Amino acid sequence: MLSERNYMSSSYGGGTSSGKNIVFILIAINVVIFFLVPSSSRTWLYDFALSSYGIKQFKLWQFVTYMFLHAGFSHIFFNMWGLYLFGSVILPILGTKRFVTLYFLSGVSGAGLWLALNWGSRIPIVGASGAVFGVMMAAAMLHPSMRIQLLFPPIPMQMKTFVTVYAVIEIVSEFSQTRGGIAHLAHLGGFISAYFYIRSIYGSKVWDMFKFLRQMKPKQSEPKSNIPTGWTVHSNPSPQSPAQSPISQEEINRLLDKISEQGMESLTEEELATLKRASGERRH
Repeated sequence: MLSERNYMSSSYGGGTSSGKNIVFILIAINVVIFFLVPSSSRTWLYDFALSSYGIKQFKLWQFVTYMFLHAGFSHIFFNMWGLYLFGSVILPILGTKRFVTLYFLSGVSGAGLWLALNWGSRIPIVGASGAVFGVMMAAAMLHPSMRIQLLFPPIPMQMKTFVTVYAVIEIVSEFSQTRGGIAHLAHLGGFISAYFYIRSIYGSKVWDMFKFLRQMKPKQSEPKSNIPTGWTVHSNPSPQSPAQSPISQEEINRLLDKISEQGMESLTEEELATLKRASGERRH
């Protein structure tokens, strides 16, 4: 049971949210800004959205403000839906302080990774996706076996599988020719920073995504053996070995008679080894 683990206890590290549900507060802030600051305004584009052009002008607040801007209704809807689903799961475990740290650390890290590899671009990015992806990673690490139901397609899967598949999709999408205007690097940045943040708190007590990926590698199949079931293969000892005396003809005849009467299966392992050694002596 998840509740029986130490890091699932409200007294272990994080605690409860002390009556203030920061998840709903963050959702409310995002929604209010979405309606108050239209995406067509100059302030939205040049002052609050994140771009290398703005950072070069020392508008460092863009690392935070870009997380509260969204390009359309579907953009904010799916981000806030993900924040509500996964944030509600981990908030009782982390507590308000650690949850807020996780949220902003993931968002800022996502911005940093995107900016580092798009420094020459003046195209801005907006959205809470980097922060939400960090929350998703934390949910997978704290509740790896939790089953979720996808909307499209409607497939149930474990939380750890969901996040792993999503991470692979983000990596493949980033290196594909058609990115569809999505900042996949910001998502990956949120994933990575959340992974290290949760690991810094709980260590090996939480699910490890990288260990999970190593376990998913196909195991190399062992070569098939033609040896019958129950038989053991022994190497032929050298007939020159001083520790072994030559096998007498009488012993060989006895073993051959036993095989003739009762079959090869009647030989003990010791008798079989003796017969094979005798065969080696004959060849030498």
